[in-house]
Amino acid sequence: MNDRWGPCRTCRYFASPSNAPEDEDRARCLHPVHSRLDLVVTGASGCTGWELRPGLAREQAESELQEQPPA
Repeated sequence: MNDRWGPCRTCRYFASPSNAPEDEDRARCLHPVHSRLDLVVTGASGCTGWELRPGLAREQAESELQEQPPA
């Protein structure tokens, strides 16, 4: 896990069929720790298990990482 919080919409574990998921999209979380819970989350959700979604620019996605979840 990371020490920073990242949004699901830019995470590789967000199982959205979209190439560019939006905040309101809903999909399963396939993170190895979370997948056993069968979680369905929105693109605006997030956690510290974030990893860059394939096809996204690292600089853009990493600019969205935060030290803590939004209030």
